[in-house]
Amino acid sequence: MDGRGSDCNCLFSSVENESPDLLGLTRKLTYALAMQKPDTWYAYFHVRGSFALDDVTRRVGVTPTETAREGDAIGTTSKRPCSLWALHSRLGESAPLEEHVKDVLEQLDANKAAFGELSRELGGTMQLVGYFRDVNPGVHFDLEIVGRIAEYGLCIDCDFYNC
Repeated sequence: MDGRGSDCNCLFSSVENESPDLLGLTRKLTYALAMQKPDTWYAYFHVRGSFALDDVTRRVGVTPTETAREGDAIGTTSKRPCSLWALHSRLGESAPLEEHVKDVLEQLDANKAAFGELSRELGGTMQLVGYFRDVNPGVHFDLEIVGRIAEYGLCIDCDFYNC
């Protein structure tokens, strides 16, 4: 896994120290298998920076879905440059992306004032992640969703991948 929730990008990488498939069968088979997997997407709220994870959890009164501490090892050669506190959508990856965003916003609504303050202080982000077979995936959010994202002062970061 690459930390973005899917190993989709690994489908086309070659195995170390293995000679390439001369007929291209491996690549064709891998491509065919990838095309059978439906598009997937999810959303989550996060803040990153230099902060104590427990302090953020206490402030908002909600248990995070994911955390990472500044300075923790990433693999064997590097360290995490900042802390991460994240709250992921509770929906399955086949639910529409707009529904994932609504679910995350509903979780933030549990302590609207604290999440709004935290987001403005630490640069809160609504992270959208999608793995698509289509060359040009589209995203649409109605005015209500855009307004709710704005209420929290969230940035929107889209990581969309073609598989």
